Amino acid sequence: MLSLKSWPGILPAYVLSFFFVSYIAGTDLVSIPLSNTYVSQLLFGSIVYILLLHSVKNKPQFKKINNLKGIYFYLIILLAILSFCTFYSLNPVYSFPRMLYSILMLGIILTVFYTIQLNYLSQIKWRNFFEIISFLFLLLIIIGQLTIPEWSFGVGGLRLSGGTNPNSIAFVVLFILLQTHLNALLNNSWKKFQIVVWITALIVLLWTFSRNVLLTFFIVYFIYISYFMIKKIFAGFNAKRLFKSLIQMMFVIFISFLTTIILKNSKYYDLIIIRLFNTENLETRSGASDIMFQYFFQNPLFGGLGWWGSQQLLQSANIDAAAASSHNLYIRLISEVGVVGLVAILFLPVCIAILVLHKRFIIKFKFSNHIAVLSFAIIIAIFFGQFFEDRYLTGLFDVNNNIIIWFLSFALAVYYFSKEYYCKNQ
Repeated sequence: MLSLKSWPGILPAYVLSFFFVSYIAGTDLVSIPLSNTYVSQLLFGSIVYILLLHSVKNKPQFKKINNLKGIYFYLIILLAILSFCTFYSLNPVYSFPRMLYSILMLGIILTVFYTIQLNYLSQIKWRNFFEIISFLFLLLIIIGQLTIPEWSFGVGGLRLSGGTNPNSIAFVVLFILLQTHLNALLNNSWKKFQIVVWITALIVLLWTFSRNVLLTFFIVYFIYISYFMIKKIFAGFNAKRLFKSLIQMMFVIFISFLTTIILKNSKYYDLIIIRLFNTENLETRSGASDIMFQYFFQNPLFGGLGWWGSQQLLQSANIDAAAASSHNLYIRLISEVGVVGLVAILFLPVCIAILVLHKRFIIKFKFSNHIAVLSFAIIIAIFFGQFFEDRYLTGLFDVNNNIIIWFLSFALAVYYFSKEYYCKNQ
């Protein structure tokens, strides 16, 4: 696995390293005069340029972007709706260009990632390289956490921060974990190195003690496992299959019980309990939500703060009892663009999730329908997690936002790739 056979070429390697380089640029491991945002923009801008040059030579692949015509039509409608909502904002001059930029970047990022995914699905070297750099990235984060005192975070310095903060690194690690699982499904089997990457990512994820990201992780696998368990039940009784499922369940329960016993006798047990059940930050987030709700109730349909207006308001208010963010995507959206804007924004991820699950039988012709179910679970879990975080369409060029768009584009690419294969073989 770890050999030159996994080298996909300079350009694919550069593209697949994007998330990790962008993240590392935001840590104190790298002293860059530019902020993480500008580094990410520079990296992504060069990726766009590379893909445009590549598309000139590979016109058949470029034509496959026509599959996204429905997405572009949606973005035009979304632009019209949010533009109308902006007229009701506190500062339309502030909100409109930021809203325009967000929609433009959503369209560009989704297109670029979709183009990348078309190669990613068919090129095993690309997937092998992703796993290698993911593992190296995880090792770098672990070594940094163990050797750099400033990376200690939280009560007793227990939490892994990854050089930024635990919630940020947790979401990047969740991305590695889930994409590695998708890679295994694309290969129709788990390779030893993939298992190592997945387990390492899980250890790092648990080390962050990020409650929201851990909740997202558990929801993904609850949906994924529940789907196939229910399917087995309706498929009829099978003693061998039932026995195997019971053994697996007992193994998970045993490991969980053993881990609990070990932790309870550990000196870190009290710190872990404090972290998991601490509610101090919930009070400041609640204070931020109360301020934002005032503007929502003034105009429930179209909001009152305008695009990104909530962050500007909370930062300028400088209220000790209120956080700088509500850490809730849905509260932010209804306060900024109202119920109308909220529905319009969620329309895309909801439709993609329904599409990939509904068309799982077409996807099964090319790939395993496990990919369709896992992609559906990932999208649902991530957007459920947004009740406790705010990662979608945030900031000028946020790594977390790009990870969400990556999974949306992956689901689209899997469907259209499978649909083309299905049509050719009918």
